[in-house]
Amino acid sequence: MNPEWRHRRIVDLTEEELAEFMGPSEHVAPGVKRIVDKIRASPDHLGSITCLMVECLKKQAGPYPYTGKGKGKEKDAGQGASRPQS
Repeated sequence: MNPEWRHRRIVDLTEEELAEFMGPSEHVAPGVKRIVDKIRASPDHLGSITCLMVECLKKQAGPYPYTGKGKGKEKDAGQGASRPQS
């Protein structure tokens, strides 16, 4: 994350800045995308949310698509892949 953006509000970012902040869309967890969309849709209620707050959510969500590494939930790792039977 660009250190200058730590205290910038999500609603103040341009579309280009938001795309740079979020990174490639295929690598952002759907829940984080949904939250950012809600923030931008309701600036009167959620306008105080900063880039640092969303960055924390991105880190908490872990890598996406889920690889089974990091903080992503194991049940989400390898969706559709068969697991060895014990």
